[in-house]
Amino acid sequence: MPRIKIEWLAIRSDEQREEIVKKITEVFVDTVNVRPDQVNIVFDEIPPHLSAKGGVFWTELLKNQEKKD
Repeated sequence: MPRIKIEWLAIRSDEQREEIVKKITEVFVDTVNVRPDQVNIVFDEIPPHLSAKGGVFWTELLKNQEKKD
């Protein structure tokens, strides 16, 4: 049984999670020839204030991105 771990920032919507689960499951079913109930997907969601990129926490990076939009 495949187990897929998705590690990302905890800024995604339930709709985005549902869509990614659906599409990843479909790919595994088609490519690896397993049943949908055999595909396990686990989200490891990291709060933006606990992750940084380039020496800057994601909370700040996201604020700067919002200002640009």
